[in-house]
Amino acid sequence: MIVRARTVSAEPPRPCAAGYYCLAGVSSSEPYSASEIDALREEFGSDPARLKARLSAVPQLCTAGTYCYAATGSEGGVAKCHPGTYCPVGSVAPLPASPGHFTDVEGMSVQKRCPRQTFSEFSGASSCTECPLGYMCPETAMTEPMACDPGMYRAEGSVAIRCFACPKRSVDMRWTIP
Repeated sequence: MIVRARTVSAEPPRPCAAGYYCLAGVSSSEPYSASEIDALREEFGSDPARLKARLSAVPQLCTAGTYCYAATGSEGGVAKCHPGTYCPVGSVAPLPASPGHFTDVEGMSVQKRCPRQTFSEFSGASSCTECPLGYMCPETAMTEPMACDPGMYRAEGSVAIRCFACPKRSVDMRWTIP
């Protein structure tokens, strides 16, 4: 595939669509397609400077971990996504981590699943909550803990992923029956 060069001008960049950034000299508001980019990489594979010059003549997808409003003129986007949010390539705004997931550092492009023995019931979490006393969280990405059945227990901070039967004739004085 032969990819035509797009004209580069000395004018300030035209406004880019949201999710893209445009460097100075952009003359087209249309980005290259994925197949055009692949062809350019093949053509200029041994000359990265020429490839970058060709690609910078058109809008570029916002970098993973950042977001770009319309008319963004920086490779770094508007900003990095903050903890509790993530930004895949081409993001127009940060996306909140889904319930059962979290993002704990700035600039994440994907969300992480809450590990076993933790949960996250709300969107936008930057960490997961440890499973409390009397509950279990045996799976990853849990949105709420599961209560142990009557006659079963799981100690707070336990690494066990399931509840255990209470010893015969045991009583837990922390629980009261009305």
